[in-house]
Amino acid sequence: FAAQPTTMVRDNRSDIFIVSPSGGAAEQITTNPGPDTGPVWSPDGATIAYTAGPNSTAPLPDGTQPSYVGNEHLMLYNVASRKTRDAASRAVDLSPSGLHWSADSASLLFRTGVKTSRDLFAYDTASGAYTRLTHGKITSIGSIAHDSVALVMESSSEPGEIYVAPLVR
Repeated sequence: FAAQPTTMVRDNRSDIFIVSPSGGAAEQITTNPGPDTGPVWSPDGATIAYTAGPNSTAPLPDGTQPSYVGNEHLMLYNVASRKTRDAASRAVDLSPSGLHWSADSASLLFRTGVKTSRDLFAYDTASGAYTRLTHGKITSIGSIAHDSVALVMESSSEPGEIYVAPLVR
């Protein structure tokens, strides 16, 4: 889960924690002074994907961080090694949101703003390659099966429609 250290509205810091289903203390897995949000476990349980707003500015006197202005990074936390990999790419300089794992844990699907659209992208965890799947659409990810994904897509000239598409490998 993601949690903020204070209830102040202007405090945009947040970190990712893990708690065992049987209870116990929460283990903090992120230390970024900026916001770490949207953790999603991979179906195989090996990786937690989340987004991070890297913020290396000095804290304000009250301990909060100045607002981060820039794109969020896709982050991958390896549960076994307890190491985090920044999967951001200069070639795809966009802020991912709505992370969804493929059923085989081989890729992540996400939406991101591209000009006036919210297009769908896939990230291959083995190769590190990003693939743009839609162009000029406003896309929402529904559910993901082993070999397909349900989407709602619309544009400025087309009403929302439901699509089922094969997963990219």
